[in-house]
Amino acid sequence: IGRFEVTRAQYAAFDPLYDIPPGTENHPANGITFDKAKAYLAWLSNLTGSSWRLPTEDEFASLGSKGEEENTLDSWAGYSLNPDDARRLEAEFEKLGGADALLREVGSFQGRGDEGEELLYDLGGNVAEWVLGRDGAAKTLGGSADRPADPAAAPRPASPGCTGFRVVKENR
Repeated sequence: IGRFEVTRAQYAAFDPLYDIPPGTENHPANGITFDKAKAYLAWLSNLTGSSWRLPTEDEFASLGSKGEEENTLDSWAGYSLNPDDARRLEAEFEKLGGADALLREVGSFQGRGDEGEELLYDLGGNVAEWVLGRDGAAKTLGGSADRPADPAAAPRPASPGCTGFRVVKENR
């Protein structure tokens, strides 16, 4: 599984029309739809000769993303948000310029993993990530900069501007 979310610079190699504000090349690619993520994976597979895919819901859940806050609305507020505070801060988030105001470079938070393994970064926030659900449908998991850490306090899923993905290389 990718140690980091796919960056804007990596995604722009696939889609030269993808807009990257100067100085944010190493931020996670955001505003990515499920279909665009799948198209990137097909392109990457063709380019490298290896097979790449999205993580499954079970794979992502096993990485320990739950309960660990990184870049979420709670981290910006400095406390655990209740639903009313979350709605108020979401409105402020849009006034600040949306995702570009809140997203951070990939790897900005402490990595996670077992001793002797490569660390994985940004599982608990920055952009929510596309996964394949248990039913085979598209689903986003993980924290995002525009939503509270506790899913119960979030009135809706991450905005498109705070949605991205990471890749998994198939072992054959």
